[in-house]
Amino acid sequence: MKHQNLLIVDDEVQMRQEIKTVLSSHFTLYEASDSNRAIQLVEEKEIDIVLLDIWLGDEVNGIETLGKIQRLDRDIEVIMISSDDSLDLINQCVDRGVYTYIKKPIQKDELLIATHISKKIRQKIYECRINEDLHRMHEISPEELVGKSKTIEGANRAIMQLGKYHTITILIRGESGTGKELVARALHKEYGNNNRPFVAVNCGALSPSLMESELFGHEKGSFTGADRRKLGIFELGNGGDIFLDEIAELPIDCQAKLLRVLDGSGFMRVGGSRLLFSDFRLILATNKNLEEMVLVEKFREDLYHRINAHTIYLPPLRERIEDIGMLCEYLLQKICKRLRISPKQCSEKVIAYFEKLSWKGNVRELRNMLENMAVNASSNILEAHDLQSLEVDSLVTQRSQDTRTQTLAQQSGIGLSLYKASQAEGLSHALDHFEKEALSFAIQSHDQLTQVAKTMKMSRTTLFLKMKKYNLMS
Repeated sequence: MKHQNLLIVDDEVQMRQEIKTVLSSHFTLYEASDSNRAIQLVEEKEIDIVLLDIWLGDEVNGIETLGKIQRLDRDIEVIMISSDDSLDLINQCVDRGVYTYIKKPIQKDELLIATHISKKIRQKIYECRINEDLHRMHEISPEELVGKSKTIEGANRAIMQLGKYHTITILIRGESGTGKELVARALHKEYGNNNRPFVAVNCGALSPSLMESELFGHEKGSFTGADRRKLGIFELGNGGDIFLDEIAELPIDCQAKLLRVLDGSGFMRVGGSRLLFSDFRLILATNKNLEEMVLVEKFREDLYHRINAHTIYLPPLRERIEDIGMLCEYLLQKICKRLRISPKQCSEKVIAYFEKLSWKGNVRELRNMLENMAVNASSNILEAHDLQSLEVDSLVTQRSQDTRTQTLAQQSGIGLSLYKASQAEGLSHALDHFEKEALSFAIQSHDQLTQVAKTMKMSRTTLFLKMKKYNLMS
């Protein structure tokens, strides 16, 4: 935990100086001579412990100030000090959760013991808050990256090679459902220290207004509904791994702040003024084409270069059909164990059928289909009649269309080449080239121009004008 901050609240200058002399080497110290200044410091600074004099000048007592402090931060440790040791005042303090009371004149040893105990209590509270927040984080059981295809073997090698390094940033790329979070957890496990935190957040599941608070945390009262201080994932993940899924959904302003964190410039909680630092390994994932997003200025170019040094690519299931049989066996074992049903396996006909499908949802879709079959199966061998609510003909046709689309996409050469073109010829020319490539791709993918116009969401007139502009009429 950080070096703790202690606030001395006493209207006597000499008393504040005596306390500072004793505690200066143990805490970062702040001081206030009245209630208003004390409340201001609690609002502005991250105060951990308050030494509060019950009698503050003309005020009857500091009990009211105590109540204000506790409303601002319920976790602050308060030690009351006074020359008055009346039982009534002590009972008032106890009723408000303050159990440490030091009588003036203050003895050095008594002061050191009291503040040391409060420091330990504050440390435990801090750890409990982190554990509570971590417990609320979404957790899934880690699985193996199953398969014998060359791409999966390459991904497993990359996990072993990159997993042992704590200071690098790793980008996982692949379509939705390919297992990007699974790889992130495998990287975490590969490092070898099970006590390190793993904190995951899906950027696509958060509204822009909550994104900054989730990442960097917020102070109490920083916005409507912020009734307590919240630690962001960069604090919760200190000393471990932070996984940002769907990084392409991060707003531009948050991208800039993330870049500063990665460059070692630190961060601030929302509504805070104190610069914070954290030691973590960042693992990111995306199913989007970041190069094209850079072209259209939806993703920062400097951040792209910062996170793209170490990349793991996960292929879609349609590109690794040789793994389907092994995946079915593995997934069925886990499904049956979780549902507490007898073990199941797929027939050869079902495997052959699966190998013809397009699998838009990749391994996630396969797992859901197998669960549906396992629940409704009439025997321990899953056959074609166990498939529920599947339009076989349309799925097979879709795979044929996907194959054609994939081939054309590979031939079109869009992506990084367009990004390089923008560097050489300017963004406007690169975007024109992108539009021409997209139209050419759509024309080759459909038999009728009416279908092309519908797919590109433009009128036939606009389509003809653009075809003429880019010399695509032939």
